[in-house]
Amino acid sequence: MSLQIIKQGMLDSIQAGGRYGHQHLGINPRGAMDLIAMKVANALVGNMPDEPVLEMHYPPATIRFDEDALIAMSGADFGATIDDEEVNILQPLVVDRNSILRFTKKKTGARCYLAVQGGLGNKKFPYHFSGAGNVVALPWRADVSGLYVKEVIRFIPGHEFSLLTETSQHALTTRTFTIGSQSDRMGYRLSGEPLLLKETKELVSTAVTKGTIQLLLSGQLIILMADHQTTGGYPRVGYVISADIPSLAQMNAGQYFSFAPVTIAEAESFLQQQEMHLQQLQYSCNFRIQEYFSPI
Repeated sequence: MSLQIIKQGMLDSIQAGGRYGHQHLGINPRGAMDLIAMKVANALVGNMPDEPVLEMHYPPATIRFDEDALIAMSGADFGATIDDEEVNILQPLVVDRNSILRFTKKKTGARCYLAVQGGLGNKKFPYHFSGAGNVVALPWRADVSGLYVKEVIRFIPGHEFSLLTETSQHALTTRTFTIGSQSDRMGYRLSGEPLLLKETKELVSTAVTKGTIQLLLSGQLIILMADHQTTGGYPRVGYVISADIPSLAQMNAGQYFSFAPVTIAEAESFLQQQEMHLQQLQYSCNFRIQEYFSPI
């Protein structure tokens, strides 16, 4: 391994893009909560987009690098330092062997992603900067300003949206909801104005997926996240669009947002724009890395 965890973090785990195509067998996809941050971190070090990364919550792990490595962090900013020198997220960093990565304070976001060139079990990094110190920040950063949304999460009305009373339909699309403290990788529990059905109706348990918005018996909502179950019997009043799930994944307990309905065609367009942005970032980073490390 190119790194060692010398102090365990809270709920840290190795995540990739997820394993799709098995939900009919009761196996959920899992994967990174914030797929954008995972792909950005991998792009910055020249990895394939779905290369496994370390997903960290605050307080995160303390990490020692056993070999020279090219690394990058994205998503949440937890005040990272390399041997007590402050370093940026969204920027590729060359670190020397035996350097130690620590995190000092929670600045923004909920989940930070660490990528290492070649993967977390990579071979020795073939470059070394003699006399440059324990860390060298390469002279470019990723612009992710167009990849996330704030305060408004877009959704597609679900199969049981029409079962809500007109007042509750209006409330879902106009009121704000707060992320509860009992939120995790399985689901985000929300608190807000209780929503009501036109009539009590027992539903057959059916398929659910990441982003499904379910109405609980209490009248409150839960949004299923990366570690969701594959079936459920609560009314599915909506589905958070794929393009906005990463934004939701970077929200902390206590943060609030509102829902905005969109069509399926609009949701597909937003996702296509996002994927084009990420592909351009991938191409740009690969070019810069090859140019930077090419022999003169």
